[in-house]
Order: sequence, then C-alpha cells, then structure tokens
Amino acid sequence: MISILISIIAFIIIFSALILVHEFGHFWMAKRAGVRVDEFGFGLPPRMFGKKKGDTLYSLNWIPFGGFVRLFGEDPNEFRADKSKQSFLTKTPWQKTTIVLGGVFMNFVLAWVLLTFGLFFGLEPLIVGYDQFADHIHQGDIEMSPYHVFEKESAVLKADPGDYILSINDKLVSQVIDVDAYVAGLDGDKVSVRVRHFSEPVGPIGYNMGGSIDHKYTVKKAELDGAFELFPVSNVPRAVVRKNIEPLLLEKGDVILRINKREVLGEADFLQFLYAGKIEGIDVFRSGAIRTVAPDISFGRTIVDKILPDSPAEKSGIIAGDVFVSIEGIEVFEPQAVKLVTETEAVNKPTLSYVFERNSEQINIDVTPDENGLIGVALSPMVSTQGIDVDFYESFLISSVLDIKAERYGLLKAPFKAFGEIKNVSLLTAKMMGNVFAGVLSSGEVPDSVSGPVGIAQMTYLSVQDGFMAVIRFAAILSLSLGVLNILPFPALDGGRFVFVIIESIIGRRINHKFEAMIHAIGFAVLLLLIVLITWNDIARLF
Repeated sequence: MISILISIIAFIIIFSALILVHEFGHFWMAKRAGVRVDEFGFGLPPRMFGKKKGDTLYSLNWIPFGGFVRLFGEDPNEFRADKSKQSFLTKTPWQKTTIVLGGVFMNFVLAWVLLTFGLFFGLEPLIVGYDQFADHIHQGDIEMSPYHVFEKESAVLKADPGDYILSINDKLVSQVIDVDAYVAGLDGDKVSVRVRHFSEPVGPIGYNMGGSIDHKYTVKKAELDGAFELFPVSNVPRAVVRKNIEPLLLEKGDVILRINKREVLGEADFLQFLYAGKIEGIDVFRSGAIRTVAPDISFGRTIVDKILPDSPAEKSGIIAGDVFVSIEGIEVFEPQAVKLVTETEAVNKPTLSYVFERNSEQINIDVTPDENGLIGVALSPMVSTQGIDVDFYESFLISSVLDIKAERYGLLKAPFKAFGEIKNVSLLTAKMMGNVFAGVLSSGEVPDSVSGPVGIAQMTYLSVQDGFMAVIRFAAILSLSLGVLNILPFPALDGGRFVFVIIESIIGRRINHKFEAMIHAIGFAVLLLLIVLITWNDIARLF
C-alpha cells in the first residue's frame, strides 16, 4: 500500500513537473517577446488563491496536476487583442515561433539534463529499435535466457528468483509471450508445470547450473493466477539448424544461442561469427535444454589486403595476399584478433614474430611495429567453408531479459551521449506517434504499445519499484515524448499552431482567427477522442 501511495505521488510530481516546465517555456518566451502573460497557474482550476506581480497573476489551483499559461491575444476575441503591442497576435512570425515552440524546447532541455545526470551516475540505456538492442546484446550489456525465468518467489510452484519454467503440460513454452494468458487458455481444471530449481545461484545466461533439480507441480488452474512473476521477455531472431551438421556437432532443430560465448541473433550473426575463426564452443537450445558443443574446427583467416608505403610491414617484406597464421605464437583468425594481439604484444616487445601463409607455405617474418603498435597493413577477412554444408533458417525465440547493465560516462562525455540518446528516442517516438494517428484515423484502433494516463501511472509504479535512477530515466523519456507529441503538425498542438505561423509568414498576412480557432477546436476534439480510446485500452489491459 505504501509503495502504491509513493507511486501515485511520484506520478503527480513527474507529470506536473513536465507540464510546468513545458508551460514555463511558453511563459519565458512570451515575456522575452513582450507579450503580456495574464496568468501562470500551478495546478488546474478552480483557483485556490493567487498573487499578482506586474501584469501576471501567479495562481495556485485546487487540482494538483500540471499547470497552464494564459497569454494576452491567444483568444482573438479579447478587447484590442489585434492592436495592442503586448498581444500575441501582433508579434512577428519569429516571435510567435519562439513562443509556440518554447514549451517543446524546455521539454527537450529537461530530458537532456536528466539524461546527462543519469548517464554520469549510471543509467540503463534507452534502447531504441532492434539495431540498438542487438548492439547492447553483442556488447554484453544485456543478459538473456531462452527460458521463462522467475523474477520473484512463487509459493504455489515453490520457485525462487532465478528458477525457470521447463514446460507446461509437458510442452515447451519457448514461443509463449504471456505465460498467464497461455495457462488461462488451456483446457481442463488442472495444469502441470515443470520447474527447474537451483540450490546455488545461477550464472550468466544459464551457465554454472550445478545443483539443479527439476520438479513437476500439478495444481488447479485457479491457483496459478498470479503465480508467474517472471522477467520481461523479448522476441529475438535466432538461427535454427534445418538438418544435422556433423562437422559442427549440430543436430536438426538446434537453436543457436551463442558462438564462442557471443550472442547469435539470426542469420547474419550466425554466418559472421561462424566464419570468424576458430570455434571454441557453440551453445544451442536443444530439446528444452542449453547444451554446449565444441567442434574441433576453424573457418576464417585474415589476409593482408594492402601495404602502406614506408610502413614497418613493407620494410619487413610482407606483401599483399599474405595470410596471418600467428603472432608471437598466438594463433589469430579474425582481423580484430590480429589488431588486438599486435597492439598488446607490442607494448613489451620492440620486434614481433609473425607467421604467414604464402603460396601454400608458412613463412616467418619479424616486424617492428611503430610507436602506436601498428605495422601498416589493411586487413580483410578471408572466409572458407571447408566444404561444410551449413543448412539453417531464421526463426524467433522468446527470451527473458534478466539484466540490462547501466551505462556510465564521464562528466565531459555524458552531455554528448545524452544528445545522441535524445536524437534516437525522438525520431522513433515521432514515427510511432505518426503511426498511432494514422492507425486511429484509418481503423479506429490504438496499438497496444501506446499508453495514456493510466498506462503512464502503471509505468511510474514500476519505475518507483526499480529505484531512483529508473525514475530519472522514465521522466526523461516522458519529457521527450511530451515534447515530440507537441511538435507534431496537428491542430491544437504546438506543432499545429506553428504550421499556422509558417502560413502567415508565407502569405504575409494573418489568417482568419475564426477559421484557425475552428481548426484547433476540431483538432482538440480528435485529441480528446484519442485520449479516451487510449485510456480505454489501458483500463482493458488492467483486467
């Protein structure tokens, strides 16, 4: 109950702060442009009390949610609004632009400040789109498991955090997104759930699984309501073996999880990692269990593509077409390994011993790298399948996201990283919101990924549970979303008002105020309808 109360308070504070910051942007730019601000309200009417300072009434209102700014001239019907120098209507297009977009600007500034703070002290990355998600997985920032893993204890299934589901009614559930919904849709009154328990902590991504025991629980379906408090899942592409590949010790139906402990996401990753060099181990998901196979085989090598003039390589007799075999006795395969070993060994040794393959023969060449640990060659991967028929296809596997490591940057780098995050999130948000408007207008349906006030309140609760930095991250994303939403060229939004300012500057005269007011009223009605639809979806998801 206390956590719910804290979440409600946090929701009110966060949402009100974002709106107030937005309204302050309009207020600040209006003051700079010489527009009279009649009222700056904290909260929503009815008014509790107010104090006038200069031309502006600063009011505190009874509904403690957000705020508003009332500018002279926003309503064209106000007395002398079209003649007064203090009116919004009489300002230049540039001044109107700064006032109209001032709120959006402040939302972006707030997001930048919050993200800079978060990235300095440590913040989970703002993952935008699949490419970024895949990059973070490859970098080891995201820990995943091909099982549905318990995040919290389950008394019904006697599960501890880290235990996971092997099967339900003797069927694997690796393709199930919502376990609760899956169980609810099963026939019969009883359900059997096979759970793997651990007597010691589970290592990263299913490793170190000593001390495990499987147990099958058969319980009434009603007892399983709320029994599955699991880690969130993501649908990720995987390579699936279509027929046995004996040289690689792979069997038909194997789902490739990792090669040399590097996550394999789909077809491109599989081929890239497979042909990158020596294979030390392939982790596969086979018959509901993670298995590691270790074929004694290697594929790719690195070839010398070009020699830089007057470089250590040229002086030592290396020629284009030479294939790297080893450096100081260390066998190397992919270009990254050649570069890393060269730079590492050059720290303590002035001259390094290289073995190359040239005309099917191995030759030894000693090279003295330059002061940067480089020998002056351009490298290219050389792929050889060794005649192995690698037959597979790409499919999707539900995987639990067990952990996302926080990103941390120095004081000088954090602000620039924050700019990059703002750019990525803003572009995706604009695209998503555009799709929402198009979908609602064409079919009347709201995507499930879109949330309104109820959904935002739920997300606030989850953020509060995850701690202070999660709240900072959530507030930054919300501020960006508010800014992007308002800049969209839709009537009644700041972006829609900006469109009218642009039209005025092009035609050289003011647009008919009644016409503009009518367009914004229609836009406002559409927005209200959209909010109602989204809120209805949020409430439906609760049940």
